[in-house]
Amino acid sequence: MGEESREPRSYSRRDVLTKVPLAIVGGAVLGVALGKPLISRVFRRNRSTELPEDSIFTPADDTRPRT
Repeated sequence: MGEESREPRSYSRRDVLTKVPLAIVGGAVLGVALGKPLISRVFRRNRSTELPEDSIFTPADDTRPRT
């Protein structure tokens, strides 16, 4: 058991050539998946829309008495 762990691992050229493209694609997928929420948080703008006074999309006035 102890002797097996002392042997250095040897990677063949085929192992490297098959795993490098997978690592690149995996890194790109993770970068897009994790980067999208981070980028959207950084570039999020406070959108203040200018709407006409009588538009149905204007926020309601908070003139109701609070209970």
